[in-house]
Amino acid sequence: MKMNSKVVPLLIASLAGIAVVSFFVFTNRPKEEMLPVNKIDPIITDDELGEYEELMFPDNTLDTSDWETYRNEEFGFEVRYPLGWVVIMQTKSQLQKEYPSYMYPASFLGHVVFDSLEPYFVIGVDIYNESVEQTIERGEKEVLLQGDSLLNGHMIQVNNSYGRWYPVDENEDYYDRGVYFLGDAQSGYRINHAINRKDTIDTQTYQQILLSFKLIK
Repeated sequence: MKMNSKVVPLLIASLAGIAVVSFFVFTNRPKEEMLPVNKIDPIITDDELGEYEELMFPDNTLDTSDWETYRNEEFGFEVRYPLGWVVIMQTKSQLQKEYPSYMYPASFLGHVVFDSLEPYFVIGVDIYNESVEQTIERGEKEVLLQGDSLLNGHMIQVNNSYGRWYPVDENEDYYDRGVYFLGDAQSGYRINHAINRKDTIDTQTYQQILLSFKLIK
């Protein structure tokens, strides 16, 4: 299965071990006008878990009533996404056939891409057969090996999952909404994105997708 050209950079960045996506090159795409937007960071509040805090975006008023639900029993998670988006799921074995030169971690199970079909907006979820703590540790090491900066992470809870959120580095010249690691003691998920424009709707959509993430148990 051949993927949309927008998806490939996200997949390459993910499988190459870059936990914070530094940039995305979209071939044969016209540059859009960059729209001004106010930076919207998550608000996290104390909950009953103590050390973990609930992820919240109180200023996000995006209507998600017509969104669809993606549920994957094999990968153990579900998430909601906007109507009309395309979902591409590939297992590790499928990716090995399509990208044989990449080195895949032993715990890597596959990749799910949510494509808006609009320029510069794709969200990817990597799935690992390991604890979320191991996935976070792997991501941190990979970023440091790449020589990228790593900002302090925030311990978060999203529905029945927990993990860590790394905020955007404001010194970078790309439009990053942060990278999220979620899961539990059995499964780890790394959620990153390709959003190469300043658009409040894109930011709110990414936030709502994150808030809908649930583990299937």
